[in-house]
Amino acid sequence: MDRLHVCKRCEGTLVRATDHSARAMGWWVRLECLDCGFVRQGVFGRADVERFDDEQDRQDQRLREDADTLHEAFDRDLIGPDDFKVRTA
Repeated sequence: MDRLHVCKRCEGTLVRATDHSARAMGWWVRLECLDCGFVRQGVFGRADVERFDDEQDRQDQRLREDADTLHEAFDRDLIGPDDFKVRTA
């Protein structure tokens, strides 16, 4: 089992497929880590690609939920631009 959603370099989980195509032995996929920029590509089996797709769906759903929460906090004036300023000691 290949955990395609985990970066081989930094072990981050912000890996996205940037290109893909069907092959006789499975799927050729080009993967890029959004954390460190590491790129890998290869031919992966259907089960691995389906697990990757399922994980991407879960991550996308969590991102949408986080964005909704942030939007609601802005709407309620619970946070503002000053909350994102870099503070020095």
